Amino acid sequence: MAAATLTALVFGASPAFAQSAQLTPQQQAMLDQLPPDQRRQALRAIQQYQDSQVQTVGEPVRELEDPVAPDLLIPPAVETEAEELRAGANSRLVISFMPRESLAPNELQQIAEDPVLSRLHGNRVFVLDDTGVLSLLGIQLVPLLGLTEDDIERRLEAEPLLAPFEITADILEAEPTGVEALLR
Repeated sequence: MAAATLTALVFGASPAFAQSAQLTPQQQAMLDQLPPDQRRQALRAIQQYQDSQVQTVGEPVRELEDPVAPDLLIPPAVETEAEELRAGANSRLVISFMPRESLAPNELQQIAEDPVLSRLHGNRVFVLDDTGVLSLLGIQLVPLLGLTEDDIERRLEAEPLLAPFEITADILEAEPTGVEALLR
């Protein structure tokens, strides 16, 4: 409790809020690890959330909706009914660019000498932007929002510059971190 009060005093929240904020020890530890600006933002978000949950005497009991402030969420990869992952905003992908077995030795040499293709060769982790677009240096932006792993592979293989590669893609399931994890 002293740590919560000290955190609140140092970072601008009222002591009353620090005492009323019911954080688990894990949430408090995560909060303490945030930089000061993010800590203030998290405290404000928690305060706003808790204020929205306050119920006055005589008011009918209401069901809690989503416990996370929607403006603080980064949409995770979307899942379909068949549990097949789809790429979402800020999704993390592991994409493997392996030269096709049918390539001639001179074509393999061209990949090794090309500055763009040689950087892509192998397994790489990519993060889509806020609109679900993949940025590969030297290649135009590739929109992948809503695509499954198979669709992503087909879409990338359709790029002429990537024709020498066999491409496999995996969408990583992300665990919430930072402010998002605090509010769960």
